[in-house]
Amino acid sequence: MCFWNQVEEAGLETLLKDRLAELEEILQSEEVNAIWWDRLGLMLDDGERRMTLKVVRWLQRSAKTES
Repeated sequence: MCFWNQVEEAGLETLLKDRLAELEEILQSEEVNAIWWDRLGLMLDDGERRMTLKVVRWLQRSAKTES
């Protein structure tokens, strides 16, 4: 079963889409390192930030195509 089908079946589609949008906004912000450190205790270098943003956008696109 597809990931997004499982998410929808569990009633979590809106919640997950909202969290992905929030994560995309954080990754694009100037305060990303402070937020990331505060929430996870980690720092992101530019490559990790770009890769994470790429994956978040891929997940968002896959949600739209599955709907």
